[in-house]
Formats: sequence, C-alpha cells, structure tokens
Amino acid sequence: MEEGGRMSPLDGRPTLDELARYITVGVKWNLLGVQLKLDDRLLDVIDHDKHSTEDKLCAMFQAWLHEKPEATRRDVIEALKIIKDLDIAEKYEKTWKAEKSVDPPKNIEKSLERCRSQIEKPAENEQDWTKKFYYLKEMFDRHVLPPIMELIRVDDAKRRFRKTLHNNFGCNEEFLKVHRSDLDKIEKVEDFVRFLIDLNFLSYLNFQHLKELAGDDCAAYFSDYEKIYCNVFSEVSLPHIASVFRNNPGLVPGGIFGFPTLKFELKQPKSYPSLQDWITSLHPRLPSHIANIQAGDDGSVTITYTMYPPHNFSFVLSILEESDFVKFLVSNEVTPHLKLCKNEGALNLPLTDHDDGDDSNIKNSTQDSKDTKSPPDSAPLPNQILCPLGIQQFDCPVGPVVQHEGKMSTTKDLIAKLKNPNNKIKVQPALLSFNGLPKSGKTTAVTRFLDYVVESSLDPISKKINRPEEHVGIAAYDLIAVSSAHGNDYKVTEAAQESSFAFGVLSLFQSMEAKERVPLIDTSPIPVKSFDNFELDDHFRYMYSFLQSQNSIPKSAEHSFLQFVPEGIALVNIWDLASSNTVHHLLSALEGYLFNSYLWLFVDLENDLGRLDENFEIPKTGRDGAIFLKQRPRLHYLLRSCWSTRDNHKQRKRVCTMFANHKKTGPGEARDKVSMLKEKVQPIANHIGVSELLEDRIEGINLEQDHKRLHDKFQLILKDEIPFDEIPLSWLFLRSLFYRFKKMFVSKDELMEMAKECGMDECSVDDFCKFFTSFGSIIDLSLVDPDYQHVIVKPVTFLESLDKFFAQQNGAACQDYPTMEYGIVPEKACRKSFKDDWPIFMDALVCLNLATPVTTRFLEMPPNVLLDRKGNYYYIPLCCTGPLIDEPDPFSVHLLTNINTPHFFKQVSFAKQLLDTLPEPVLVPCKSMNQTIIKNLSTDTIITISSHVPAIKLKVDKPNEEVCAFIIQATEKIAKESRIPVKYKFVQFCSKSPVTKVESLPSASYHRLPKIMCKKCRKDPRFDKLLKAWTEALLANEIPDKFKATGEVKIDELSEIAERIRTISPATDNISDIAQVFGVEISTEEDPIGDILMKWNVEKKNAGDFEPRRALAQLIYPTLGEVMAGKAPDEKKAGIRQKYETLAKEIDVYYQFVP
Repeated sequence: MEEGGRMSPLDGRPTLDELARYITVGVKWNLLGVQLKLDDRLLDVIDHDKHSTEDKLCAMFQAWLHEKPEATRRDVIEALKIIKDLDIAEKYEKTWKAEKSVDPPKNIEKSLERCRSQIEKPAENEQDWTKKFYYLKEMFDRHVLPPIMELIRVDDAKRRFRKTLHNNFGCNEEFLKVHRSDLDKIEKVEDFVRFLIDLNFLSYLNFQHLKELAGDDCAAYFSDYEKIYCNVFSEVSLPHIASVFRNNPGLVPGGIFGFPTLKFELKQPKSYPSLQDWITSLHPRLPSHIANIQAGDDGSVTITYTMYPPHNFSFVLSILEESDFVKFLVSNEVTPHLKLCKNEGALNLPLTDHDDGDDSNIKNSTQDSKDTKSPPDSAPLPNQILCPLGIQQFDCPVGPVVQHEGKMSTTKDLIAKLKNPNNKIKVQPALLSFNGLPKSGKTTAVTRFLDYVVESSLDPISKKINRPEEHVGIAAYDLIAVSSAHGNDYKVTEAAQESSFAFGVLSLFQSMEAKERVPLIDTSPIPVKSFDNFELDDHFRYMYSFLQSQNSIPKSAEHSFLQFVPEGIALVNIWDLASSNTVHHLLSALEGYLFNSYLWLFVDLENDLGRLDENFEIPKTGRDGAIFLKQRPRLHYLLRSCWSTRDNHKQRKRVCTMFANHKKTGPGEARDKVSMLKEKVQPIANHIGVSELLEDRIEGINLEQDHKRLHDKFQLILKDEIPFDEIPLSWLFLRSLFYRFKKMFVSKDELMEMAKECGMDECSVDDFCKFFTSFGSIIDLSLVDPDYQHVIVKPVTFLESLDKFFAQQNGAACQDYPTMEYGIVPEKACRKSFKDDWPIFMDALVCLNLATPVTTRFLEMPPNVLLDRKGNYYYIPLCCTGPLIDEPDPFSVHLLTNINTPHFFKQVSFAKQLLDTLPEPVLVPCKSMNQTIIKNLSTDTIITISSHVPAIKLKVDKPNEEVCAFIIQATEKIAKESRIPVKYKFVQFCSKSPVTKVESLPSASYHRLPKIMCKKCRKDPRFDKLLKAWTEALLANEIPDKFKATGEVKIDELSEIAERIRTISPATDNISDIAQVFGVEISTEEDPIGDILMKWNVEKKNAGDFEPRRALAQLIYPTLGEVMAGKAPDEKKAGIRQKYETLAKEIDVYYQFVP
C-alpha cells in the first residue's frame, strides 16, 4: 500500500490474459509454479496433460489464480526473481509501476457495486443461483479478504484460533495435537490465512470465523458482504444449493464451519444412571465423523456433525436417520430429533423453496423423511441410486472407515478408460411409444404405467413429472431399469437423466483391474483442466465428484456392493403420442431408423369397436394433425403407425402390441369383443404390411384395475426381447453430457470435436448417432438427409418448439408478418421465433419436406400484402390460417398411393419440384393449409394441389398436356427421393359415382389413367378435354413399373377369401351360383371356390382401367352377398349380408358401397 492510502497496481490481482502476455519462461514454468506455492501433484497433472510449454505455463497460471484468491503481481515478480528470470521480472514490474495508483475506496466500491447488482438479481433456476454464488465468492476473495490481511494481527488471531480449536474439538486430542503444532510454525498473516483455507476453516461461506479471529478493527470490512450473504441464504433452498455445489466443484466451500451444523438431539433414557455415563457408552457406537458431543441443561445430548462438505449433505442425513447406531438408540428408548442449527458460523437454510427458513424439526421416521434425506437435486451417491431401485442398502460403518489397499483410480485413469474404445458397458436401449384412437384410454395407460413404476421404487431419483391429460405432439418420460441378476425382475424408476451415466460407471466397476475390490478414487482436487472442450471438462468434473463418493463404502461391504452392482442398464424412453403434424412427419421421416422402438396401441371396446372402418370426424376448424386423419378409416390410421418400428436392415417381428381397453364389460363379453376386434385387425394389418410387426394376440385390459399388467408386459420385453448392446463408455459419457447441454442441437463439427477428445473416430460417431437415434434419445436427421449438419439432442423440446411455431397463426405473428397467413414466412419471423437457432430449425423443416425457401420472384401476393423484395422467404403450408379444403371434385385428377405406401407426396415437395421445372411459375396466395396454387405464366395455367391423405387432388384450370407432363415428371422425381418403396396411380372419378356421398377419396368409384374403358365417362363432354390432356401426358411419361400401384390381389389372399366364402356359405349347391357371379366355369372339385377366384383374377388382371381389388370387393358385396342371402332363411339373411359386406371391406379397406 502506498502512502496516502493509495493502492499500488503491483498489489492488485493479475489476470490470466496479462500473465500469458508478459510472462514467458519456457521450460521453467514448473519452477515458477513451485515458487508460487502450487501443489506438486497439480503441476504433475499439468505436465502430463499439456504438450507445449506455452500451454503448460497458461494452465499453471490458471490453477494459481484459482487456488490463490490473494494472488498479486508482487508474488509473480518475487517468484521470477527466485528462478533467476530477472529481465522478465524487471520488465513486468516496470510495466505496472508505470500505471497510475488507484484510489482503493472508489475502486473497491465500483467493483463491489458490480457484484452487488449481480447478486441482487432474481434467481429462477440453478444457473441463476450458480452466478450468485460465483459473485459472492468473487466479492469475498477480491474485496473482503485482501484488506483484512493487511490489518489482521497474526499473534492475536492465532491465540483466538487455539481457543476455538479447544472449544470445538476438545474431545479429539489427536486432532488438536496435529493442528496446534502446525499453528505454532506460522509467523506470517498470509500463511495463517492459507492454513485456515487449506483446513476448511475458512471460505467465502464461513467468514464469521475469520471475523472473530481478525478482531474488532476488521469488522467494518465485513458489514456490506455480511448483509448480502444473509439475503442470499434467506432465499436459497437446500436442494438448490446442493445442486449448485455438486455441479460446480470450484464453488464448494470448506466444510467444518461453512455448511449447516447438524445437531442430533437425544433425550436421556431413564435406564442410564447418569448423563455422563450415557455419553461414554455412546462413543464406541457413533461414526467417526462426529466433531462434538455436549450435554444440555434439559437432560439432552447434542451430537454435532460438522465434517462434511455440502455435496455430501444428503448422505449425512442418511447416516443420521438410517444407520446402525440410530437403530441402537431407538432400541434403547432414545428419542432422536434432527435439527439444522445456527451455530458457530453455520448456515440457517430453508429445507424447501417455500420454507420460512426457521430452525425446524425434521421427522425422524424413514417414511416421513424421504424428501429431506434424498432431495431431487442431491448428488447421485450409491445409496441414493441403488436404494430407490431396491437393490441394496449400505449403512455407514459403525467404526471408522478403514482405508484399504487397492487400485487407486485418478482422473488420469478414468480419462484413459473413457478414451479407450475397448472399455465397454452393456446397455439395453428401448423406445416404448403409446398410441391410440381418441378416448381409447391411451393417456390413462401412460399415467397408470408410470404411476406403478414410481410406486414400485422406494424413492424416485428425480421429481415426479407432471403428466398432462391432453397434449399436442409427444409427452416424453425417461426411465432407467437395472437387474442385478439374470432372470430377476428389473427395478424401474423415473430417473434423473444424468443417472444413466452413473449406472454405466457402476457397471464398469466389475470390469476394472481391481477385481473383487471397489476401486479407490483419488479424493484430491480435480485438475484445473481435464478436457480442452469446456462442456466435456465441466461434465467430467460433475461425474468425477460422483465417483469420489464411492470411498464412503466400507471395506466389509465391498464384496456385496460389487455383487449387487448391475451388469448393465436399460435406458428407456416413453413417448405418449398425440395427433400432431410435426410428430407425423418426424416419425415418417425416421421410419427404419427407430429400430429399437416398441409400440403399444390402444382401442376402447365400447367406443371404437363398431366404428373402426369409419373416418375421423374432424371439425372444419381442426388443424393440428387433422389433415392426416380425415381421409383414413380409424383402424387404418392406427395400424399404419406400426411402420415407425421398422428396421431398414433386418426384419423385426412382434414389436407392436394392441390393447383392448374395457371398463364395464364382463369377462365373457370382453373376450367376444376382443375376438371381433382381432377379426377386423388381421386382414387390415396384412394389407398395410404390418402383420409381422404386430403381435397376433390382442390384450384385453381394464386400465382402471389391471394396469399392473402393463408393467408385467414391460418386464417381459426387457427380459426376453431387448438384447444387450455393448457400447464404449465414452458414448454414454457424451450422451449424458447433452442432458445438461443448454442447446437443443449440436453441430456435426462440434460433435466430432468432442468425440475426438473422447477417443472416438468418425465411424464411432456415426454409430453413436445411429444407436441413440434408434430409441429416440437423440435425432440425427442426417440419416434422412446427408446435407443436414446438426444432431437434435433434445428431440421432444425440438418438437414442442415447432408445434409452438405452427400454433402462432391468427396471433401477433400474422399481424406483424401478413404473408404468413398464406404460408409465406419471412426470414425475420423465423429469427423472431427461433432466435439464433433459426437456420437449424429451418433446415430441419426443409429436411422433413415441411418448408422450402422461395425468392420474391416466385411470389404473387395480393395488392394489400407487401413483400420485402430484398428479403428471404420460406413456403410453409402448415402456417396457413385457412380451413381444410376436403370437398371431392369430379373434374380433377387424383394421385392415389397404395395402402401400404407411406404418405410421401407432400405439398412442399410438389411446390419445390414445379417451381424448379415449370417455365414461368409463381406461387399464388392461398390460406388453406392443405392447398397449394401455382400459376404457370407462359401457358396462363393454374395448378391447384390439394392434400387429402392418402390422395393428392391435382386440378388444372385449363387442361394442357405440357403442364400435365410437368406434374407427372415431378411426381416421379418425388417418388425417387423416397427411401421406402412408393406405389402410386393417377385416377379419375367415374361419372356414375355420386361424389357427394363419398366419405373419403379412395373409397369413390374411379378409373385408372391413362386407359378409361367406361363408355359413359368417355362420352361425357365435361371430361373430354381433361381426359385427353392427362391421357396423352401419361402415355408419353409412363409410370415406371416399380412405382405402379396395380391393385392386384395376391394368390395367398385369394385362398383365404375362398375359405371365408366357404365358411359363410358352406352348402355345396352354392358353388354354381358363386361361379355364375364371377362369370367363370367350374373345372375342379378339390377347391372349386378357390379355382373360381383364380380364373377370374387371371382373366381380369390386365383389363384396362380395371383394378382387381376394388372389382373383387364389388362382386363380393353386394352381388354375391345378395345371391347367398336370397337362398338363406329369413332370420339369417341379414347376418349373411353383414358377413359378405365385412369380407368386401377387408379385401379393399377403402371400398364403400353406395346404394
């Protein structure tokens, strides 16, 4: 300090940047670190981990600044002089002597104000609290501690401290002897302060002790800090502070006086003659972590635990409430009461966010104290992970923890294991999706299933998630399951998402070098930098702090601990699917890549059984997902969702299960209805192509009473169906990091950079992405489109953001950006919705064929809607605000896909292709979300494309062969882009068909183009020009055979149909009538009905616009049904007609008989 109270810059704290700029000592960096009083082990770690001397010097200075809050520039200069780098020392000293001295009160006040303003900001989450504690620490280290060190009198402080040691640790003579000896050697103030810090008697949270040691002269320096400190701790909850300290090792304060002093008050039992005798009898049975035992005036004994750092606080509670000595006390009529007490600088913390902060009794019973002993945000210690799953309970040892010989695992060891691809763990990945018809009980099933999972565990690791009854998109839940022995039931819980890595590390214990011994984890401070990447380094610190807690396992429990450590883990994502455009498109795009997924389908027997062949009732204002439901029968829609479980490379079988929910139905009636449901499901599943994926058996279930069966089914899947995959430990480490990642995405380049630090090569990264995508843990859209350069690490949050974006119609967004009403979305609106991530979101929408970029030259907006001619736009039909257009049009051509073909023809796909290929195209304004209008200026032709899944309506206002050819070519290009085989056809409604009575477009009577055999349609002048244009265009641009939808009936299907006819009409005299209906002659007696159907099929197979499947359905009903009903008794006629109508619907699910 200079004269006049002015502080020299040399007494100021240096920054890492200036040290790196001015200090260049080459290979002497290690010697400089020694003179700056850094630990030799820390210097060895830096020497091992860094390559260049510059990096080593920088890491050393970083560690020094972190470890020494009192660091000054003078310390650096003195150290440089000792190692004989006089020139650098002189230059550095002159540089800062040239700086003007500063007025300390003004400078400190300015810096304090900055800290104060940051600390006083409201805190809403863990990140906010972390910032508060960092500023609190900075305030103490830089603006409270340095001036006190100038004023403190070391002899007085040492005398006061000796008294404190005696008062608090008088019962531990060995402890006093060691620290008194160390204290006697101290002569300088800075050495005394370092002594306090090193032994955890001093930190920014237990400054009260320093305040007493420093004396009254220093009290003023604490006043401002103490006021802010008290305000912080009057607001923060214990779960928040525990989480902050767990995730930020650099913030962990000293533990003896710095964290809550826990007082365990014991009422004296009558069976002991005196209080002192009783205290003496307790000593051998109490854990070694006790700092003090005192007798109270009211006949009680207070045992004070003060030796734990904050991240072990929950473990302390566990010891106090559940260990052997407590059981001993209770057995001897001792009544324990646990209190958080304000004692000797201890903190007075509220137990929850809503607590008033006063000292309060914590209930002593195990059941009532679960929330206290294992708060949701507490560190994942062995007891907290294994106990909730019912695997094994480890009590704290009665005597001192005996340190034993074993393999000492340091950070270097674990990093080496992380980076070694041969270190693998066993993981069972699974995505279990719940889907069902509206009001089928699907969401109830999810809730019942998860409630059972939670109830079956002793104590969930994380907070119970709020489960909405109705939602849009996907509601997702994470489960973790472990089994300690083959064949045993899995213990399942809703786990904290980070717990997956904790279990992975535990399972790795079995394969570590120290066989049959729990590896000792080095408890020394974690090196300053273990990974160059900040996120990896932060996550490694978080994870390593968990491993350090394993030293709390006593030697006697090692074998049983290893015995109960799970061999592997099951990581399970639960998806509750709801009608959503984004969900539909995402699942469609990922077909074949979710190959570790399982699907449970739900049908309500009372509400759904009689309506499975009906279409959904969608209101005109219906938007989200409605476009995909309107034109499909209910059962058809439900079964098509099984496609999401397919594997691109191998056949999967029986991975989808249908549940038939019944409430009031009796057992017998329920079985009959389940049988009826099965009869409806099987033929449709065959047509759609999901019969191999779907289990044969339909599970009847009462979700109000039998929900345990869901859990039993889940257990069978885990035990018998999901194999273990052996994956590198680095995969689980990297994936668990992204749970703590702030962003929804990670770029492929950033992922590759992280992966390389974890010892992964490019092939390993590709396999990593495929593996975690296979059960919905992440979504790698580059599997769909190699040009997409990001991985979605939070899929559900991503979908929620998209749904929110599409839900902003008719709101402020459309007022600010009027073009959005027409699906023309300006880049500015995307920036506003998605912030800095807007390019990533828009690229994803383009990848999913939900958006395409357009320039203003392709846009023709109404006069009152202005365009920014320099702006960029996207065409996104789902942003349109108008209603669905679903009326059939007899004067349009329709593009139909096969029943077993995914919906790949999307409006955006057509818009993109036609804008690229038409000579002079422009997009015409249209507010209907399922309609796209494109005008070709060169021919003055307007093309209207309306999506009626599974049909696309193609209307050309002026029939033009050239324009029709462009549409046909665009369709073929879209089909070629599909990863899954696509079958399609162009059709024209028959003029005989009353279009107004058609429920869905595929159910109407139509002709396949280009050949039309119907005389009435050919002679109708209204169709003449239209048919001619399309016919000529299709003849010139024929659909490739691999894309043709022929509507053929397979031979095995014909055999099944013949057997069904034989069952309905078994009389032999019916054969001739059947032959007459089909117009063929009988040529065999062995299988006459089958022979009739085969001959008919051969004769009609290639008959122009004839479609065998539809024609066969028309002959079965009403023609054959009426003939057979006419021969039956009156009481059976209706039943026979019903059976033939059902058979016709099974042959062609879209067939609709219109009288």
